[in-house]
Amino acid sequence: MLTQQTIQHFVSNLQHQVPFVENLQMMTTDGLSLHVDHHHAHEDTVSALTAMLYSAAQNLTKYLGAEMPQGMIICSGKEHTYAIARVNDDCVMGFQVPVQLSTPQALQTVCDFIDANEHQLRVTH
Repeated sequence: MLTQQTIQHFVSNLQHQVPFVENLQMMTTDGLSLHVDHHHAHEDTVSALTAMLYSAAQNLTKYLGAEMPQGMIICSGKEHTYAIARVNDDCVMGFQVPVQLSTPQALQTVCDFIDANEHQLRVTH
């Protein structure tokens, strides 16, 4: 079941196992914010990018004839790479990584963590 405690546990484990992840934003696939890192000044930007990129992923998915967005969308800038990843049918997360650490192998580490832990973030209907 999805509770604030399970969200915090997931976030803590992610930040411990993948420490280069910054400005983490968790939200439901319906757009409800579940977690925002309040330690950083860019949280509004990260929130807006998460919503915008997830909306774009949904539109692209529809266009391609699939049911749900899969994988990770990555936008790389001068100083940071921003990524959004679908955790499961219920949750999406957005985050930043310093550009020098945003290698395919590093981003795969995030995907591997999601694959191993996504079951923790299921909404009970």
